[in-house]
Amino acid sequence: MRCLALADALAEIGWKTVFAVRPETTATVAALSTSGLGVLPITCAQESEPEFIKQRISGEPALLVVDHYERDVGFEKSCRSWAHQILVFDDGTGRNHECDLLVDAAAQSAADYSGRIPDDARVLVGPRVAVLRRSFLVRRAAALARRDGRPVKNILVSFGATDAAGMTVPALDGLAGKFDEIILTVAISSRARCLEHVRRVVDARTRLVIDCDDMALLMSEADLAIGAAGAMAYERAALGLPAVILRAAENQRGTARLFVDAGAAREVEFASNNGMSELAGVVAHLIDDASARIQMAHLASRLVDGRGPNRLLWDIAGTGKTNAGDRILLRAAEPEDEAWLLDLQRQPQTRRYFRNPTAPEASEHHEWFRAALQDSAKWIAIIETERKPAGVIRLDRAVPAQSSGAFEISIALHPQFYNRGIASAAMSVVCRLFRGATLNADVMPDNMASQRLFARAGFVQVRDDRFQKIHG
Repeated sequence: MRCLALADALAEIGWKTVFAVRPETTATVAALSTSGLGVLPITCAQESEPEFIKQRISGEPALLVVDHYERDVGFEKSCRSWAHQILVFDDGTGRNHECDLLVDAAAQSAADYSGRIPDDARVLVGPRVAVLRRSFLVRRAAALARRDGRPVKNILVSFGATDAAGMTVPALDGLAGKFDEIILTVAISSRARCLEHVRRVVDARTRLVIDCDDMALLMSEADLAIGAAGAMAYERAALGLPAVILRAAENQRGTARLFVDAGAAREVEFASNNGMSELAGVVAHLIDDASARIQMAHLASRLVDGRGPNRLLWDIAGTGKTNAGDRILLRAAEPEDEAWLLDLQRQPQTRRYFRNPTAPEASEHHEWFRAALQDSAKWIAIIETERKPAGVIRLDRAVPAQSSGAFEISIALHPQFYNRGIASAAMSVVCRLFRGATLNADVMPDNMASQRLFARAGFVQVRDDRFQKIHG
């Protein structure tokens, strides 16, 4: 699911993605089959996989994403000759990797991977880099508004689409005969091996949802959840859904610890003899304690804000260099950037060519910025050099969209960083990341500096006040 979320984010900005998977994956993961993304079924022996994939793709992939508990440094080294950049998802499994970028949302420190990856590889850790599908960010505000302590009327029970560990039935058994006034919404895949057993144990108060195509909606509507400590833990947290978690596998230990230590979830040991009776007790406590649920919702939503894909994509874009050799990078804007951005907006040189020359008030800027960070149609990146913020680039998805992957782009540098080639270097990074998108820049006719900037970046002037770059 995290790979699907990343593929969705890449597709939005014009990338073409292909999933290279074993046939059993397409048979069990319904979301992949219905995603509309390319799928390459792997039918060779495991040791032949790198060559098999290489022979069936066109050109050199800009990015190879590896997310598999049985593929590590050996597989990745075999792909080095044809993959421009390698990104690995891991969950603290203690494996070695050959990669450029490693992502572990449950890890507390990049030091956890010291000696296990190349020295120059970048490591992104913590729940801020959890990769969720855009629907969770879209539904976040409405879901959080519901976390006000209202009575529990709907409990979501879901241990992942296929529930490989078979935890749904024991969980339902543990709740049998209790909380009869509450609806249990059970979400599971039609490909789950335990589905028929689930069908036999559900009762009149149970709503069985098979092959849900909008899990964000189900989570938004729920008041409490019971589930595993896998990818869904981050999805629940982004929507502030209080949860009781059970570990379905050893590799979920880090995620479970992350959420429990943060006060964002309660854990029940599935393997313990009294595990299911303990589950009912924990659920009963949370049903009765509205303040505990409110606190859990607050802590969970602070832990995971749903903007992980945005952060990760800027890291995928890499860095740029000015003609003078200064290194620049772009990173996703964060709440902590608010004051600096307000100062930039108030610079006379910044506002000189704005359609609205009046600088915003602090309160006005605050409201706009906080809303913009949660707007899935906006990309706001801070340009950094020498570990200092130097400017900002903003991309807004065109509305109505002219085509898949059309954006309005604008850029502003702080005056102290003028005439250093920073804007041009930043534009090269943007064009590298938005490689398949159409970018439109509205530039006032007398803003000669910006006109030169966009012309150098390969934009074409299509009218007096618009420059455009069409990738493909």
